[in-house]
Amino acid sequence: QGSVLALHNHYHSLRLPPQNYIVYNVTRGQGDSYIATVQLLNYTPAAYYVGTGIGQMGAKEAAAYYAGRALRLW
Repeated sequence: QGSVLALHNHYHSLRLPPQNYIVYNVTRGQGDSYIATVQLLNYTPAAYYVGTGIGQMGAKEAAAYYAGRALRLW
């Protein structure tokens, strides 16, 4: 199970709609690399994590991984 899906499922388990509380922003880096940020809006200020990876999904997975690690999900 990928980090994006695991984070999504965690928010479902908290009864927080992921589409309202998890926001990704992906920017192209150099070559095939991308930079993704994920904001968790149920925190004040919003929790903000950054990941890099090959392709947009790779970057989103990295950002979600760091968010999940900060939340002690894994």
